[in-house]
Amino acid sequence: MNGIQQHLSSSDPALWSAAAWPFALLRQYGIAPVKLPPKVLDRLVFLWLNHSQIHGSIAFALSSQVGLPRGAWNPTLTPTKVQELTRQLESADEDNVAAARLVAFHSGAVFYN
Repeated sequence: MNGIQQHLSSSDPALWSAAAWPFALLRQYGIAPVKLPPKVLDRLVFLWLNHSQIHGSIAFALSSQVGLPRGAWNPTLTPTKVQELTRQLESADEDNVAAARLVAFHSGAVFYN
Protein backbone atom coordinates (compact mmCIF):
# COMPACT_ATOMS: atom_id res chain seq x y z
CA MET A 1 0.00 0.00 0.00
CA ASN A 2 2.88 2.41 0.65
CA GLY A 3 3.88 2.24 -3.00
CA ILE A 4 0.39 3.34 -3.97
CA GLN A 5 0.19 6.02 -1.27
CA GLN A 6 3.37 7.78 -2.42
CA HIS A 7 1.76 8.52 -5.80
CA LEU A 8 -0.97 10.57 -4.11
CA SER A 9 1.73 13.12 -3.25
CA SER A 10 3.01 13.34 -6.80
CA SER A 11 2.76 16.59 -8.76
CA ASP A 12 1.23 14.64 -11.67
CA PRO A 13 -2.61 14.55 -11.54
CA ALA A 14 -2.65 11.42 -13.71
CA LEU A 15 -0.85 9.56 -10.92
CA TRP A 16 -3.40 10.72 -8.31
CA SER A 17 -6.24 9.13 -10.17
CA ALA A 18 -4.31 5.94 -10.87
CA ALA A 19 -3.22 5.70 -7.22
CA ALA A 20 -6.70 6.28 -5.81
CA TRP A 21 -8.41 3.56 -7.83
CA PRO A 22 -6.62 0.57 -6.21
CA PHE A 23 -7.57 1.71 -2.70
CA ALA A 24 -11.22 1.15 -3.49
CA LEU A 25 -10.66 -2.03 -5.47
CA LEU A 26 -8.40 -3.58 -2.84
CA ARG A 27 -10.91 -2.73 -0.12
CA GLN A 28 -13.79 -4.03 -2.21
CA TYR A 29 -12.06 -7.39 -2.60
CA GLY A 30 -11.03 -7.54 1.07
CA ILE A 31 -7.29 -7.16 0.42
CA ALA A 32 -6.70 -3.66 1.82
CA PRO A 33 -6.76 -2.69 5.49
CA VAL A 34 -10.20 -1.96 6.85
CA LYS A 35 -9.33 1.71 7.14
CA LEU A 36 -6.88 3.98 5.39
CA PRO A 37 -4.61 6.13 7.57
CA PRO A 38 -6.03 9.61 8.32
CA LYS A 39 -3.14 11.20 6.40
CA VAL A 40 -4.17 9.31 3.24
CA LEU A 41 -7.84 10.14 3.77
CA ASP A 42 -6.96 13.83 4.20
CA ARG A 43 -4.99 13.76 0.94
CA LEU A 44 -7.86 12.07 -0.88
CA VAL A 45 -10.30 14.72 0.40
CA PHE A 46 -7.93 17.50 -0.66
CA LEU A 47 -7.63 16.03 -4.16
CA TRP A 48 -11.36 15.35 -4.42
CA LEU A 49 -12.41 18.87 -3.42
CA ASN A 50 -9.67 20.71 -5.33
CA HIS A 51 -9.26 18.81 -8.60
CA SER A 52 -12.55 18.20 -10.37
CA GLN A 53 -10.85 16.44 -13.29
CA ILE A 54 -10.21 13.39 -11.07
CA HIS A 55 -13.44 13.37 -9.04
CA GLY A 56 -14.47 9.87 -10.13
CA SER A 57 -11.52 7.81 -8.95
CA ILE A 58 -11.03 9.86 -5.79
CA ALA A 59 -14.72 9.61 -4.89
CA PHE A 60 -14.55 5.86 -5.51
CA ALA A 61 -11.60 5.54 -3.13
CA LEU A 62 -13.29 7.66 -0.46
CA SER A 63 -16.59 5.82 -0.81
CA SER A 64 -14.78 2.57 -0.02
CA GLN A 65 -14.23 3.89 3.50
CA VAL A 66 -17.94 4.17 4.38
CA GLY A 67 -18.41 2.45 7.73
CA LEU A 68 -15.26 3.87 9.27
CA PRO A 69 -15.96 4.63 12.96
CA ARG A 70 -16.60 8.32 13.57
CA GLY A 71 -13.67 8.85 15.92
CA ALA A 72 -11.15 7.24 13.56
CA TRP A 73 -10.72 10.37 11.43
CA ASN A 74 -11.65 14.04 11.68
CA PRO A 75 -11.04 16.03 8.48
CA THR A 76 -10.96 19.81 8.79
CA LEU A 77 -12.81 21.79 6.13
CA THR A 78 -12.85 25.49 5.32
CA PRO A 79 -16.27 27.15 4.85
CA THR A 80 -15.68 27.10 1.08
CA LYS A 81 -14.97 23.36 1.17
CA VAL A 82 -18.12 22.79 3.27
CA GLN A 83 -20.11 24.49 0.49
CA GLU A 84 -18.47 22.25 -2.13
CA LEU A 85 -19.15 19.22 0.04
CA THR A 86 -22.82 20.21 0.35
CA ARG A 87 -23.03 20.48 -3.46
CA GLN A 88 -21.54 17.00 -3.78
CA LEU A 89 -24.28 15.63 -1.49
CA GLU A 90 -26.72 16.50 -4.29
CA SER A 91 -24.59 14.94 -7.04
CA ALA A 92 -26.06 12.42 -9.46
CA ASP A 93 -22.91 10.31 -9.07
CA GLU A 94 -23.30 7.59 -6.43
CA ASP A 95 -19.60 7.56 -5.47
CA ASN A 96 -19.53 11.36 -5.06
CA VAL A 97 -22.57 11.21 -2.79
CA ALA A 98 -21.05 8.40 -0.72
CA ALA A 99 -17.74 10.28 -0.48
CA ALA A 100 -19.55 13.48 0.50
CA ARG A 101 -21.52 11.68 3.20
CA LEU A 102 -18.35 10.08 4.55
CA VAL A 103 -16.49 13.40 4.75
CA ALA A 104 -19.52 15.27 6.10
CA PHE A 105 -20.08 12.66 8.81
CA HIS A 106 -16.46 12.59 9.94
CA SER A 107 -15.83 16.32 9.76
CA GLY A 108 -18.95 17.24 11.70
CA ALA A 109 -19.16 20.30 9.46
CA VAL A 110 -22.42 19.30 7.82
CA PHE A 111 -23.93 16.59 10.02
CA TYR A 112 -23.53 17.60 13.62
CA ASN A 113 -23.14 15.27 16.61
